[in-house]
Amino acid sequence: MKSRKHIIYSTVLTVVVNIVPMLIFKSKLPLEVPIHWDMNGNVNGSLPQTLFVYGTPIVMGLINLVVCYKYGSKFSKDIKLYYIIPVVCFLITILMLYLALK
Repeated sequence: MKSRKHIIYSTVLTVVVNIVPMLIFKSKLPLEVPIHWDMNGNVNGSLPQTLFVYGTPIVMGLINLVVCYKYGSKFSKDIKLYYIIPVVCFLITILMLYLALK
């Protein structure tokens, strides 16, 4: 039961810490947010702004949920492991926002 609590907390934390910066910078984002570039730095993939802002944190939360359930037995020995994914996802969000606003 203790691990279930940490799975829920880390998943909610993942969504919240990733949606907050998205909402802060939403007005500065283009309507089509670039998400993929080729070897020459040309954009070859984009998402609509709304999907980028709201969808990305939800997908990150789902990834956290799947990983925590799959590897939860290994995480239960060290509770800090449940919270690695929220931190990594936050760093990825900051990088994505930086590249989208560049």
